[in-house]
Amino acid sequence: MNWDYYSMNHDNIKGESFTSEHLKEWRNVYEGEISDLKINESEYRVLSYLYNLLNTNQPKDYKARSLSVSDIVELEDGRRYFINSMGFVELKRA
Repeated sequence: MNWDYYSMNHDNIKGESFTSEHLKEWRNVYEGEISDLKINESEYRVLSYLYNLLNTNQPKDYKARSLSVSDIVELEDGRRYFINSMGFVELKRA
């Protein structure tokens, strides 16, 4: 399963609706592939795996800061998740 990590310097989206135009405010800082998980793994398991990977078990070629509030993770199927202070919020496409 492929995924992308986007980051920005400020928090200006709340997760209610999201368009491709919003994504221009973030920059793609890392992308990868998860080979340890099955395609049909639960959304929670995939997002937890990525959070752990980008905060405690960072790949050797990873040069970005830890995954944190205001960042976005995009999964291979196009679903995007915004990170707020409570966890991951799926961004609805407008």
